[in-house]
Amino acid sequence: MSTRRRPAPRRGRPPSEASTAALMRATLAVVAARGYHAATLEEIVTRAGSSKPTVYRRWPSKPRLVADAVRFALATANPVVPAGGRPLADLRAVVGNVIRLLATTPLARVLAAVLGVAESEPELAAALGDVERERRRVLRAVVTRVGGGRDADLDVDLLLGALYFRVLMRRMPVDMRFAGALARRLYPAGGGATPSARPRSDRGATPSAPGTSRRRRPRRPRRGTRARSSPARARSAIPPGAR
Repeated sequence: MSTRRRPAPRRGRPPSEASTAALMRATLAVVAARGYHAATLEEIVTRAGSSKPTVYRRWPSKPRLVADAVRFALATANPVVPAGGRPLADLRAVVGNVIRLLATTPLARVLAAVLGVAESEPELAAALGDVERERRRVLRAVVTRVGGGRDADLDVDLLLGALYFRVLMRRMPVDMRFAGALARRLYPAGGGATPSARPRSDRGATPSAPGTSRRRRPRRPRRGTRARSSPARARSAIPPGAR
């Protein structure tokens, strides 16, 4: 009995960067327009000129697809850690890139949509957490160079918290001036450790030992002047027979 070899299954062509970018941009646009729950895979693949099998081969679920679209957008703004020689300028550039991203793409509306449902969508929340931890590394690396020993994670939270609160909660526009203002407010000395809060007049003084008080030296009379005496002391200096 002769046996025939089965043909190897076709895996299809590897996805190109252009097709991946088209899917990511389509996902962002549909979620921003429809909301997370109302966004459908049919509309996404139609907008991207793709197909459902292509999507399912790479993203087994809708939460993973949406989270990857958010990752794609953030990576487009800051793909790598800047290697400039001025850390504070690098920080303004990284924050400024995020600001431009929020102002010129649907990402702000996507974030508002997914954060509103993440609490009831555990898979989406977990995927977004992975994205946040991954993309935080870029800003954290820059903040570490600027901070001079400060808590880098806290500074990242303060920067992003102020930015996203203004965009998502207050619905206020942000621009490059806002990025500069954030950097100056957080690092008023231009980076490094926070300067001492003591007044300038006390910075050069030697602190006294605990439990002791400083004695004030008596003021010496200036040259050419005589010390004034009290009237009682002057009368006591007059001999009794001369009074």
